Amino acid sequence: MSQTNSRFSPLMTLIVIVAMLASAWYLLNKPADHHNSDDGNGHGDQASHEEEVAKGPHGGRLLVSGDFSLEMTIYETGVPPEFRLYPYINNQPAALDEVSVTIELARIDGQVDRFEFKPQQDFLRGKGVVTEPHSFDVSIKASYQGKSHQWQYENYEGRTKIAASMADESGIQTEKAGPQTIRETLTLTGRVHTDPDRLSRVRARYPGIVKSVKKKLGDTVRAGQVLATVQSNESLQTYAIKAPIGGMIVRRDIQVGEATGEEPLFIITDLSQVWAEFDVFERDSFVPGNLSGVR
Repeated sequence: MSQTNSRFSPLMTLIVIVAMLASAWYLLNKPADHHNSDDGNGHGDQASHEEEVAKGPHGGRLLVSGDFSLEMTIYETGVPPEFRLYPYINNQPAALDEVSVTIELARIDGQVDRFEFKPQQDFLRGKGVVTEPHSFDVSIKASYQGKSHQWQYENYEGRTKIAASMADESGIQTEKAGPQTIRETLTLTGRVHTDPDRLSRVRARYPGIVKSVKKKLGDTVRAGQVLATVQSNESLQTYAIKAPIGGMIVRRDIQVGEATGEEPLFIITDLSQVWAEFDVFERDSFVPGNLSGVR
């Protein structure tokens, strides 16, 4: 039996090799499966992909009408965004002075921007700035050697569409934009000063001895209130020292039994209005004099 097995082993090996080669050939040449994903309008797979935009030599959108074509670019290197157009006839640059172009941009808010063009170097330069957002419906009218050409297309930058049912489930609400007051809070450091025109230094009218003190430091007084009484050295009569203005006593240099002199006995300041000095950096937005809401 051992001799028989050894006699047929080369043949078995050859059969295995042939089978493997046949399997490999079948796998490599097996027809690819085709799945028709028609969207119901006869478009098939291509319906799920947006049509690719043709590009011109300068990387812009290429619009073709017969043997005339127009390449549209928005140039914004070192300048505000502007249209630069490159016209071609039979795929060759067309004479710029024979081309007339107007472009209208219809924006989502109903505004329509109109652009005219003039030759400059090897392109037609638009008059005006293509303001942001670059999201609009584009209408183009061009003429060359008496022939007119028109194109329309959508350029929706930054727009998106959300189904109403999805918006409801997500709690998304929309509201028409309009003018609003924007309030900005700015934290500043500074100092508060009393108004010199609202400060009073109260002195004794006649030199004498303090007999009583009616008010203390920090008290709020009204104009005409008695602050203290003093006995005159000359007449020995006692007279009252009254507050000349209403405000807060911010300083008191008087005690019972002391002799009055030239120094103020009280300093009263009206704090209903004060001066505020703030440290504001140039980069901060601040309107001088508008202190509404300052705390």
